[in-house]
Amino acid sequence: MAKYDEIEDVHPVAAQWLTQNGYIYKYEAKMPTYGRADFLGTHPDGRQIIVECKAHCKFIKMDILQVLNYCKQFSPPLRPVMVVPRNMVTSRARLLCQSHNIDLVEIDILSRTQKRGWRKQNKTSLLSKALVTLIIEKGYSKVTIGDICACAGIDRTTFSTYFQTKEELLFKSMEEVYDDLVANMEKSTFHNGLLPDGTPVEVIVFKHVQENVDFYRVMLVQPGVAVFINRARHYLAEEFEQDIQACFPDNAIPPQAIKTITNREAGALIGMVCWWLENGLQPAPEEMAHIFYASGHSGIWHTLGLPPPTVDSTYP
Repeated sequence: MAKYDEIEDVHPVAAQWLTQNGYIYKYEAKMPTYGRADFLGTHPDGRQIIVECKAHCKFIKMDILQVLNYCKQFSPPLRPVMVVPRNMVTSRARLLCQSHNIDLVEIDILSRTQKRGWRKQNKTSLLSKALVTLIIEKGYSKVTIGDICACAGIDRTTFSTYFQTKEELLFKSMEEVYDDLVANMEKSTFHNGLLPDGTPVEVIVFKHVQENVDFYRVMLVQPGVAVFINRARHYLAEEFEQDIQACFPDNAIPPQAIKTITNREAGALIGMVCWWLENGLQPAPEEMAHIFYASGHSGIWHTLGLPPPTVDSTYP
């Protein structure tokens, strides 16, 4: 059988498995009365699991009993999981896990290139989460790179491998979140900017703000961080421009008209979000989306010299 290293080979795939199954995980979680588990995974529905990674199948029975005893302290009990490379699993290992009600996850090891990509993604994700946590606690201007590294459990040298400044980390984090939002908007939107149920697509933006209200209150309202607002405006304007160009690839629309419309839309959306935050997230996201849609939709097409699209419209 091939030999694997627990940290280098098994941990990356275990973390990937947790993510794919909807768990938010903490790496090398410290547990009272138990010590250290490789991962503690928490599911949005409240379920938690302890994940022990093994590069081989020589399970020590005492370790298993300690895990089980710790899990039983919770109500409902935590779910214990053993993660082992597929070709290292033996019949004895399966029997041992089955007899102690432990889930055995058999994994395929990542290639060297995949492992490098996972390590980078995992570390940058930890840094992003730490930054957002600290922004909410202290305000953006008071957060230092040292604070971010300490909160994420990552040293300063590793931070410098991926980012030079906290602004760079902020922009990268913001773009990843907004790229996901844009992808969700694009896959469920008609040409006329409405979702299948007739709600303007901007409702996705307002719901995102609602779910991350503490972060946006700090960044946009109290008193607001100019560098973040400016970057968000540029990002939104670029996305609006791409949408228009995708709808009208062969139409000779003057570039100045497109720039005017897209920057107006981006600024208006940010302005409405700021007011909405100050107004206690009232009215509801759906109503805010309709207000934004009604206040600017017809004006966009009038400025471009084009008829407003309908659900069945195709362009050009």
